[in-house]
Amino acid sequence: MALSRSRFLSCLMAGATALALPAAKAQPQSYPDRPIKLVVPFAPGGATDILGRLLATSLGERLGQPVVVENRPGAGTVVAGALVAKAPPDGYTLLLGASTTLTLNPAIRNPLPYDPLRSFTPLGLVADMGLVLVAHNETPARTLPELVALAKADPDNLSYGSFGTGSSVHFGGEMLKTVTGMRMVHVPFNGSSPSLTALMGGQVQVAVDTVVATTPLIKAGKIRPIAALGPQRLALLPQVPTVAESGYPGFAMD
Repeated sequence: MALSRSRFLSCLMAGATALALPAAKAQPQSYPDRPIKLVVPFAPGGATDILGRLLATSLGERLGQPVVVENRPGAGTVVAGALVAKAPPDGYTLLLGASTTLTLNPAIRNPLPYDPLRSFTPLGLVADMGLVLVAHNETPARTLPELVALAKADPDNLSYGSFGTGSSVHFGGEMLKTVTGMRMVHVPFNGSSPSLTALMGGQVQVAVDTVVATTPLIKAGKIRPIAALGPQRLALLPQVPTVAESGYPGFAMD
């Protein structure tokens, strides 16, 4: 399989995932002739990790070589992005990144140990996942207006979890705060799994996360959905109203 470039980057844009790779010498016809590494920039168990393992299996079958997932969470995907950007340009190191990696980090972090435009080249969209505001089961609020009233009645005593500073869900949480006027303390984690574990344990009262990571927990009765952040209801959670439907027309965070 001839390739004209080296490393791959898959970009998960609040769900939207694209493969990418930086320029390098043409690969020999024997590529790949050994296992390939797929770096996931979040902790195991979250939506990106699940997506990465599905992608690794499919790629391995198509390429005829094992694709091994390696979790490298930290610094809002910067740790993983830097690792792949500095890896040998031989096509054997891949990254399943996020919109955080290519669009949000450049806006909020300077300097970065990689160039979001020159270190990687997009290859294709892999997934697009909606975002959901969810709550601990003992949180009194069951709707977004009730949550806003709760937060305004006791400012700064409400905390929300995300899977990292500068991530799409962090931006989604801050957009909610701006639009609704409520005050919540942001608590970042290194992935969906630790964030949602903290939510179930009551360390945070609410969280913003992907529909992929939250739906199994919602259906199991372990957490409660409040609102979908996108412009339309989610196919997996059709009973959950959008933020726009909950009294804030025009709100949409994809």
